[in-house]
Amino acid sequence: CGGQIILMSSKGAVDGDNCFPFTGSVVNGAVISMTKYLANALKDKGITVNCIVKGHMQPDFHHEGEEVKDTAGLAGPEEFADAVMNILNGDFTGETIPLSK
Repeated sequence: CGGQIILMSSKGAVDGDNCFPFTGSVVNGAVISMTKYLANALKDKGITVNCIVKGHMQPDFHHEGEEVKDTAGLAGPEEFADAVMNILNGDFTGETIPLSK
C-alpha cells in the first residue's frame, strides 16, 4: 500500500482574514481538521496526508483590458510547485503547509 494525499485550504481558515467569506473559512477549517484526522487514520497503510494553505496568488495571465494589479509579495506557480514537491519528497504527515513568499 502507500501513497500521498495533498489537500488544499485557504489562509482565511487559519488567520480569520475577513477578505474570505465566512462559510469559506469554516469549510477550509474543516479541510485542515480532516487533514489531521486522515493522516492519523491512514498512517498505518503508509499513506501520508498533508494540506497546503494558500492565500491570494499571482494570476498566471491577465485578460486584455483588465487593470493589472500589484502582485508583489503574492505566491505564484513556482512557490506552489515548491510546496507540492516538498510534501512529495518529505516523510511527514498531518502537516498544514502555508504557501507564502
